[in-house]
Amino acid sequence: MLAAHRLRTRSIRRRNRRLQNELAMRRKAEEAMRQAMVAARNANQVKSEFLANISHEFRTPMNGIIGMTNLALQDDLTPELREYLEVVQSSAGSLFDIMNNLLDFSRIESGSLDPDRINFNLPNLLADVTEPLRNQAWDKGLELEVELAPDLPASLMGDQTCLQQVLKQVIGNAIKFTEQGGVTVRVSRERTEGEEARPALRPDSRAGNGDDSRERVRLQFSVRDTGIGIPEENLETIFESFRQVDGSFTRTHGGTGIGLSICRKMLRLMDGSIRVESELGKGSTFHLSAGFLLGALEDRGRAAETDPGELAADTGVEIPATEQPAVGGEATASRRILLVEDMPLNQRVARGILEKAGHQVAVAANGEEALNLLEEAHFDLVLMDIQMPVMNGFEATERIRSSESAIRDLPIIALTAHTLEGDRRRCLDAGMDGYVPKPVKSKVLYRTIDRVLEMKCAC
Repeated sequence: MLAAHRLRTRSIRRRNRRLQNELAMRRKAEEAMRQAMVAARNANQVKSEFLANISHEFRTPMNGIIGMTNLALQDDLTPELREYLEVVQSSAGSLFDIMNNLLDFSRIESGSLDPDRINFNLPNLLADVTEPLRNQAWDKGLELEVELAPDLPASLMGDQTCLQQVLKQVIGNAIKFTEQGGVTVRVSRERTEGEEARPALRPDSRAGNGDDSRERVRLQFSVRDTGIGIPEENLETIFESFRQVDGSFTRTHGGTGIGLSICRKMLRLMDGSIRVESELGKGSTFHLSAGFLLGALEDRGRAAETDPGELAADTGVEIPATEQPAVGGEATASRRILLVEDMPLNQRVARGILEKAGHQVAVAANGEEALNLLEEAHFDLVLMDIQMPVMNGFEATERIRSSESAIRDLPIIALTAHTLEGDRRRCLDAGMDGYVPKPVKSKVLYRTIDRVLEMKCAC
């Protein structure tokens, strides 16, 4: 009896020790998993900070190269010097596109790229995309035509940056792989059965402020070229990362092999897709789709009702000469503008662009200098850099908005190399009225200035 009791006791002790060991191992595994999750979060944070820093540091010198080249090309130059500068301009643009692709690919792979939701004007977006590409087409003797369906809404809400990058990539590829003929871009509104009954946004959408009541719109973009075409066996592999139709050392056309892969992933984030039809030696047609919301009520209208002269100048849509009004200067009026920028090269670029349009410009090297100048003189507008010594752009904007004087209502536009996910929204949430990324495009800057000043006057 006693022996049986001892045997049972030893068995219970062994079982308890086993359970304690299993519990200790489980706790150890849970702690290891917790530490791994913390390490992963820290690694993602470090990666995000690294990408933000690389993006900023890359865009700052590129702003100087592209900006000063553009300014120089507006002067009277000898044909030889103009050719040199155009090569610099083209090379800088190619380098900028490659770096953007690499940054976007890294952000997508890390899951840090989310679709943004902001109001934008569709004709203006198409103009920003096609204007530089039109010069590339003309240099090769190609036609670049843009055709807009009559029922397109002019104002949309969605991720305009992703849409711009996708269109630029696909249209740029069409021009690159076409030697004769041209490229035609068609934009239409997709109408599917039951579309009106669908909710404007998915329940997990980050948009707010009543956006869930807006009508959802799907757009179709087709980009047709008369180029070299794509072999049938490569129609799907071209959308894979690091894959090219011709990856040999003797290939005629360069590229990173990730552009179309990024396009597919970006379009998926916008509830869209991309596919291609092609015949070797006869050309290709890329079909893109993406989902948006109708823009703000005050901006709504049809894209086809946009001023015909502006549309012709911006998108290249051909219209009879008798219907084309004279297209004047870039800016509507001369303004007194305070440029807040710490880097001398960026000061020269922005100042040159603004003075070309007839604006009067004063410069402050940081937020503190800007506040002092605003107390001493009258300005119509402030262009505010973000990353500056002494006082950054966010702090300066907060001080302006909390001021007891008249400067609290002064229009402020962010002029910054911070262009990663959320940077635009952060600037607007900080009290700024507009956002222009570096490298600065003169037409984008002029248009943003006019829009912000008109918006302020309307208030």
